[in-house]
Amino acid sequence: MIRRIAVGLMALMLPAVALAQVGTGGAPTAAPEPSLPSTPTSPTDFQAPVPPPEPSGAPGGAAPAAAPTGYSGGDYMIVDADPAMWGGVRGSRKKIPPFHVVRQGDTLWEICDHYYSDAWAWPQLWAHNRSITNPHWIYPGDRVRLLGSAAPDKSAESLRRTRDIVDHSGPITLKQNAFADPKDLEDAGTIVGSKEERLMLSYRDEVYVEGKGNFQPKVGQSYTIFRVRKKLTSSDGKHVGSQVEILGTARIKRAPKDKAATAVITESISPIERDDQIGPLRRRYQRLPIRPAQRTITGRIIGAAEDKIYHGLDELVYVDRGANHGVQKGNRFLVLQRGDGYQRLLADEDSDEGNLPREAVAEISIIDARKDASVGVITRAVKEVKEGDYLKMRRGY
Repeated sequence: MIRRIAVGLMALMLPAVALAQVGTGGAPTAAPEPSLPSTPTSPTDFQAPVPPPEPSGAPGGAAPAAAPTGYSGGDYMIVDADPAMWGGVRGSRKKIPPFHVVRQGDTLWEICDHYYSDAWAWPQLWAHNRSITNPHWIYPGDRVRLLGSAAPDKSAESLRRTRDIVDHSGPITLKQNAFADPKDLEDAGTIVGSKEERLMLSYRDEVYVEGKGNFQPKVGQSYTIFRVRKKLTSSDGKHVGSQVEILGTARIKRAPKDKAATAVITESISPIERDDQIGPLRRRYQRLPIRPAQRTITGRIIGAAEDKIYHGLDELVYVDRGANHGVQKGNRFLVLQRGDGYQRLLADEDSDEGNLPREAVAEISIIDARKDASVGVITRAVKEVKEGDYLKMRRGY
């Protein structure tokens, strides 16, 4: 009895591969344990070995190896060599486009599960998209480059057409934030009161507006109501503009010569209060054709239209160089970043080490050149940009 228990325990402790080598008749079968090379030199060295073909009962030789039924992120690599593994089984491969345009709620995990039937393959897809610096940071509108696309590779032309589909080709209209230079603030009036008996004002309320400086309200004219949120300064400390919050729009109803003007609020984005400013603020921009630069100019990003740390394709940013420095509409600045990428991410700033080269990571096209600052749109980007990034406009580019 004791001997039988000991034999049973020894059988439980044997590896699964050892049990597989013993057939029903007690004779060993040819099923060696898979092994990986001691010094792998390519991604294919990490793939599981292909099992030997099993003998066929019919005369004439062995049957072909069974088709792969799928893969897991650790066993196979997403490569162009064997597309039969994609989509689960041979013959039912999913058509994989060149790019996936990120939608709300997408993750690399879900994208891999959708196209390759294996969510665990996301590290391979991340490695294929060098523009994604953090796999957790993908946003609606981003393009994720897919491995194994059946579409023909047309390199830059294919990229250009894909980008045209994603980009907005029409005018840019600002809804929440805008740029105001010192002259815009000088030409603005102030809401000084209302006949409404409440603190916060909204749509269809009438307000009283007093002008200051060059503000001369005209009957029937509409003006933007805004509030200064942040003063913008250049790299040398000069005040060159302000980031303002757009609150709404008001149309002048009456404008007597010696009294406050009366306006009716025709658009309310946020609650409007007394002491908010009103004036001819620019909120609509047109995309412009490229104009080669006449000189080389360096500058910095001093702000952006959206309240966030990092900015990407088709977003508006503010540059501390304007017409006084030689900037013209249609000129392009390159965003140059320097330093070790990981250390820069931790420190949230560029390295000051002069021996490290600056790398171009984005391009900004100027759509509005003011006196000492400009408004630009990010037209190309391989990495996100942020306030304080170094800019360079090269002569002839």
